[in-house]
Amino acid sequence: MKPLAIYTWGYEGRTVADLRAETQKVGPCQIVDVRRGNTGARVKKGWSWLDLHREFGYLYWSFNFLGNWGKTSVWERGPRATHHLFMVAASMVGMPTTMFLLCKERDHAACHRTEVAAALVAILAAAGVECEVRHLGEEVTGA
Repeated sequence: MKPLAIYTWGYEGRTVADLRAETQKVGPCQIVDVRRGNTGARVKKGWSWLDLHREFGYLYWSFNFLGNWGKTSVWERGPRATHHLFMVAASMVGMPTTMFLLCKERDHAACHRTEVAAALVAILAAAGVECEVRHLGEEVTGA
């Protein structure tokens, strides 16, 4: 069986059309939003959970308990994070599907989504499922 894949991508300086293009490149996938704050006035137009749900339908999932408050690379796991991790991991095995972790920070090294991806890989490995992580779209376009 081909290993499962988790792609990570940050939308800072990008458009929803860019997200659609990236997801089309990787093929069928679930978009998993790992932002804690994905609603309200601070969220860039088009990037709220409701906007993304309208754009992508059932392919978009919001797991805000996997997120952080503020811009940080250190994942501050809340009490419900473990539940959400297991839900995402189980859906990867059950479908099986590619996951596309979405956050705001463009650079994966400066974003907690790297830790979220590593935690998912560890859960899957414990279940005997091979999975790899690929960080996408960090080239600077001047946006």
